[in-house]
Amino acid sequence: LIRARWLTFLGMKSIDLRSQLTFFTSLLLILIPIWLIIFALYGLYEKKLSVSSFDEIPTIFAAVTMGILITITSLYFARHIEYARASMMLAWMLSTIMVLLGRVIVRFIEKILKARGYNLKNTVIMGAGQVGKIIAKKIIRHPELGLNLVGFLDRNPLPEENGLGEYKILGSENDLFRIVKEYDIYHVIIAFSTTSYDRILRVIRRCDEMNIDFTIVPRLFEILTTNISLDDIEGIPVIGLKKTRYGSP
Repeated sequence: LIRARWLTFLGMKSIDLRSQLTFFTSLLLILIPIWLIIFALYGLYEKKLSVSSFDEIPTIFAAVTMGILITITSLYFARHIEYARASMMLAWMLSTIMVLLGRVIVRFIEKILKARGYNLKNTVIMGAGQVGKIIAKKIIRHPELGLNLVGFLDRNPLPEENGLGEYKILGSENDLFRIVKEYDIYHVIIAFSTTSYDRILRVIRRCDEMNIDFTIVPRLFEILTTNISLDDIEGIPVIGLKKTRYGSP
């Protein structure tokens, strides 16, 4: 519509809007499922606790570009239709903008609903030490995360304090299976700070066997600041501190 009606004043060749709409409407029945698959492959439908739509701009741009390339390729084989290349450029730009805008609006509505108690995920924190309690406070402070904190699992918890006494120690990590069934747990946050790696791996395997979501708070959480960088080395995730010069002791 923009190409056929609004851009002709720039001297662009006039095109038949009706035939274009008829053809592209039929083409969309095929392309929309393909685009959904592309978006899924690019990870745009993965469940994440907290992510900004604006952080997804590079991924959205790449996914839409791939979708447009597939669209152009399909049009190459449809030789009986004449289409304007400017239409593809407009579709590329508008798709990027509208997908981003749509995700911003959906996330805004989702945050409002979660803050009012809708669609919350029952969550248990494994580790009732200092790190676990910091995570608990943040969950309580940010209901828009959509997590309903049920309690802690820890065999050696710290004394109840810091206003978190209402969240009980439900047991140890050995009780994970029972707690998941009893409280309908959807998400597990592993926040052990001094536990052995073997013990943490056992917990991870149990979560995986029960097919429940889990996240891990990295070791040295207490000394990591917002000045960290996330990267990977051939698929291995690594965390580093951004360039900061420390003086001599």
